[in-house]
Amino acid sequence: MHQQFKTAYDMRRCFFLCIVFAYAFSISAQMKQTTKNYETQWQAVAAYEKKSLPQSASAEVNKILRQAIADKNSPQVIKALIHQGKYDSVLDNQKDTLVFVHLNEMLSKSSDPIEQSVLHSMLGELYLQYYQNDRWNIDQRTQLSGFVPGDMNEWTKNIFYDKAVEHVAKSVAPADELLKVKVEHYAAVIELGKDSRRFFPTMYDFLAKRAIELFPQVEEDDDLSRSLARKHITQESLFAPLEEFVELPFNPQPEEYNLWALEMYRRLLSSLSARGLEQSTVLIELEKTDYLRKLYSAYENYAFLSLEKMVRKWEHQDFSVEIVDKMADIYQAKLFSADIPGAEVDNIRREKDARKNLYELLRKCIDAFPRYERITLLKSKLSALTQPSFSLAGENTYTPESEKKLNLTYQNLSSLKARLYRVEMPVFDRYNENLKKNEKKTFVKEISVPLPPEEVYLTGKTAFSIDIKEPGAYKLEFEAANKQVNNRSNGHDFYFSVSDLAAFGRSLKKDRYEFFVVNRSTGKPLKNAKINIYKLPGNWNNSSLTLVKTILADEEGLAVYQKDIPNYDVFYQAVVDGDRGSQLSRLPSAGYYFSEDIAETTPQTIVDIFTDRSIYRPGQTVHFKAIARSSGDKEEKLVSGKPYDFTLYDTNREEQGKQTLTTNEYGSVAGEFVLPQGVLTGSFFIETEHGIVPFRVEEYKRPTFEVTFDKIDKTYKFNEQVTLKGAAQNFSGIKLQRAEVAYRVSRQQLWWGNWGRPADHFAEGVTQTDDNGAFEITFTPQKTDAGNTLLRSAYSFRVEASVTDVNGETQTGTYTVAVGDVSMILQADISDKVEKNSDNKLNISAKNLDGNDIPAEGTYQLFSLQENDSIDTQIWEGRFVTGEQKELKNKLKDIPSGKYKLVLKSKDDRGNEVIAENSFVLYSYADARPPIQTNDWFIVKNGTFGADEKAEVILGVSDENVHVLYELWKENTLLERKWIVLNNENRLFSLPYKASYGKQVTLMLSYVKKEKFYTHRTEIELRQEKKELKVSLDVFRDKIRPGSQEEWRLTVKDNAGNPAVAEVLASMYDFSLDKIFPSVNWNLSTFPSNLSVPAPAVYRNASFGQETAQWNSTVDSNPIKAFEFDVFNWFGLLMRGGYNIAMLRSAKSVTFSAMEESSLAGETPSLQSHNQIAVSVADVAAFSTQETVQDGAAGLQDENAAVQIRRRFDETAFFYPQLRTNEKGETQIAFTVPESNTRWRFRVLA
Repeated sequence: MHQQFKTAYDMRRCFFLCIVFAYAFSISAQMKQTTKNYETQWQAVAAYEKKSLPQSASAEVNKILRQAIADKNSPQVIKALIHQGKYDSVLDNQKDTLVFVHLNEMLSKSSDPIEQSVLHSMLGELYLQYYQNDRWNIDQRTQLSGFVPGDMNEWTKNIFYDKAVEHVAKSVAPADELLKVKVEHYAAVIELGKDSRRFFPTMYDFLAKRAIELFPQVEEDDDLSRSLARKHITQESLFAPLEEFVELPFNPQPEEYNLWALEMYRRLLSSLSARGLEQSTVLIELEKTDYLRKLYSAYENYAFLSLEKMVRKWEHQDFSVEIVDKMADIYQAKLFSADIPGAEVDNIRREKDARKNLYELLRKCIDAFPRYERITLLKSKLSALTQPSFSLAGENTYTPESEKKLNLTYQNLSSLKARLYRVEMPVFDRYNENLKKNEKKTFVKEISVPLPPEEVYLTGKTAFSIDIKEPGAYKLEFEAANKQVNNRSNGHDFYFSVSDLAAFGRSLKKDRYEFFVVNRSTGKPLKNAKINIYKLPGNWNNSSLTLVKTILADEEGLAVYQKDIPNYDVFYQAVVDGDRGSQLSRLPSAGYYFSEDIAETTPQTIVDIFTDRSIYRPGQTVHFKAIARSSGDKEEKLVSGKPYDFTLYDTNREEQGKQTLTTNEYGSVAGEFVLPQGVLTGSFFIETEHGIVPFRVEEYKRPTFEVTFDKIDKTYKFNEQVTLKGAAQNFSGIKLQRAEVAYRVSRQQLWWGNWGRPADHFAEGVTQTDDNGAFEITFTPQKTDAGNTLLRSAYSFRVEASVTDVNGETQTGTYTVAVGDVSMILQADISDKVEKNSDNKLNISAKNLDGNDIPAEGTYQLFSLQENDSIDTQIWEGRFVTGEQKELKNKLKDIPSGKYKLVLKSKDDRGNEVIAENSFVLYSYADARPPIQTNDWFIVKNGTFGADEKAEVILGVSDENVHVLYELWKENTLLERKWIVLNNENRLFSLPYKASYGKQVTLMLSYVKKEKFYTHRTEIELRQEKKELKVSLDVFRDKIRPGSQEEWRLTVKDNAGNPAVAEVLASMYDFSLDKIFPSVNWNLSTFPSNLSVPAPAVYRNASFGQETAQWNSTVDSNPIKAFEFDVFNWFGLLMRGGYNIAMLRSAKSVTFSAMEESSLAGETPSLQSHNQIAVSVADVAAFSTQETVQDGAAGLQDENAAVQIRRRFDETAFFYPQLRTNEKGETQIAFTVPESNTRWRFRVLA
């Protein structure tokens, strides 16, 4: 591939040199104007392109190229080269980089500064375009530094960025010469915009504006706020008046990508201002303000103030309209900004003020400059702000006797009338225009809706009721401000039903459904009801609702439908004689059949693959184990004796190895792959049927040390110095002495409205580790200007410390410090439902802003609540100290069941009062009725049963005559069904275990009362002994010597503590690798669906929902005149990239060395098992390897002893995939410790 590229390159380069530079021309500043007419030749090229004849077009362009060289016509030469680059790529995508060769060759031979600047600008954009169009592949490459490969297909992101910045910066370097040249001289490759002649007439203006567009496309790892801080430039100064902004010392270095855009704004503004181009200056200042949106906090604090200063400066000029337009954008953003939680009144006031200010701003400017060429900018915003509109919300179904109340929100309406119609078609789909075309409706009456007066820019709210009792389907059509609402737009008509009927149903099995029809108010089943089945045949846009079948309900209101039509758009409606107003509903979902088919016919299989670690170098060995399990017969089983193909794939999903392995009696296999060398690094994976495991392959340098921070227990306040202590040490415990520590502090307000916003740079500095490897970072936290307006606010300050050792290795640690006006968070650990005699503890805790527990004391008050949650009476008060509240918990047993509020009061360490409130319902299993007024009291007292154990469930209602459908299911088989009636009571359902229940049954309780649908479902399971293995590491050492022989013993026991016969996977690898790419914990996957078929769910019909309608008047069409500026014409050239994938070469050699180290404390392993089926996973244990010096004579070293050279630096100490335990549940692990001084991560799975 590389050779093909080189051959193409040589041929093209030879042609280019022979044809172009045989003339060795040099174009002077007074470019010679050709008398040749190129128009005819380019028309021929266009004709070939239209006929899709790129070779013929290329030949014609070669003629133009020769002619342009002879004429010394630089724009035509460039135009020809662009076309040739396009044809090269079309004819052979391997040649998509030849255009870079040609333009660079032309640049190297050119002596004309204007021509050079144009070529630099073109190349800068091309490099960016090439990277952006293939960034996914390029970003997979390891960064190169120190050299640039000759093949662009090996370049990394930083090289493309460096090249782009270099060329774009050079494009505007000869400013004086560029200011003397008009853009029209390069009209052959520039599309001239008519507005550029008066605003940006020179070549400098054109190229500077291009630079401003291109520089922000270069993404910087460092944020802009940090780069500014290094230059001692405040963010506020970026919003300063022009005279101050142009004096800012950005002085960007080539690698300071994010400062170049600001530098170009500075240069261009300075130039435009010096030439007296006032409106041009304003336009660029506004562009700059938009660019600064990336500094979120600074933009919010200073942008509007900056625009206000600008509008005052230019208030007598008509182009101040442009400034007001940007101010209006900020007002509009405030209208849609997130509300402050808990400040509803302030939020409403803020919105009203913003609307008023925006209206007055727009109105004033429109009146002042009605003839400005782009005044429609403001007129459109004013029209949108005052757009007449309304929205309506209500229930979609009402009973004949209930109040039919609708809530209305409106704006800029003087009157609103509604016409009520009765429609024959059941309410179904108000958006289906085809159905509405054939709608038959009968006028009932007209309703006048009173609208309280409101300002044209504000919304008003009101409500009205409809007096109608006859069952049926209805529709409201509206007339606003004496003008008929446009009936061609969807959504403004309000459809609703009047009916005493409700229905709920389910899908029993494929194409079989059952429905229950009940009274909407009482919930009583209706034996004389019917279910009408409808279909929508034909095309959706050309269809009509057709009655298919009518099914009669039985004595219990049950109707069963066997679907025998192929249509998918099938619906049902409950009707009785005299009441056909019920909503039309789709058939209940039948999605669970997919689970049924899988469980009963196709056993599911999962193959979990475990590797010894998650990152490797090319050429290293990947050790793996796989465990195959099946869900056949609704039980998890190990798959034994089955062959599986395991395939190794590289980052391009190309096969790099394959082997077939057969599972043993434990369903496991073990194998290894040697990773190839000379291929693209990145994400590799091993895949087999039903299983896959990814891992990274990189040319990495193993970290030798880490950076940690001491935990902070206190909470700091604003303007109080924070001292954060950290340390740097290698993985075996050696302290890094006198190492440089570069730190950075960023700030972000702790408020959910700030989610997704980047943090602001706050501070940075440099310090050093001491002789113990310790360091301190100090800073004084402060609020933002916006934060100073809040009574109580909190911020997180993220400290990032980068430590560099004597070998140049840099590692980074982070720590977040929370700072707030209030330093404590108080909370009671109490659920929303509390059973008086439960064993659950009641704890009161206090935490600082970092989430750490702190001691606190204070007072508590317990109030009883009324049904509307208002306080009734105080029950008790007392004092508390954080921790378990036994006395308070015991006192709850002695008060009546009901709703209560617990109020806690304390003070933080600054004397600020801290209040916490918890509302909860107190109840007892022995309560005769619900503790609160509700028809939805549902408690699972015991969700399991067994031979001597009953499952118990409580359902409670406060109303009389609540008809409940009781059902008991085993998977999709109905075991029991009956209607029961509850009367202001709690009903205990007690279920003793029966062998026919198997492992699980499902209890369902469904009912309707007072126009509300309720359903409860609980899975009741057979209590079973937990199958769990516990792994312990009985013989080990937490500090091991490099090169030593080790033998450890593992013990595996079952849940009862008896020795277990098991297969064990044990492995240990260099813990430092987790700093590069962390290894995931070993866990067995869960099957994607239940092993049993779930009981069919109950779905309510469509009558239990809200209906809405809305209308917006047509906004006056004010076409906005856009400015037309010059743009470069690429004639369809696209830098695609990504076709040539070659082996990457590292720019730096990677070396490793072993170090003699002294004795240091290690870490004690913690081995805990995860709950798996017959499997246990132990968490990692960390071990340090180091040279130790023994106390006493036995430990004396022979000074003349020969120095032992270390040779074994394996990153995996051992990987034993199929160890077997003996009758005692024990197995041995014997290994030789690699000779690296590091910390090791040990993992085990049984």
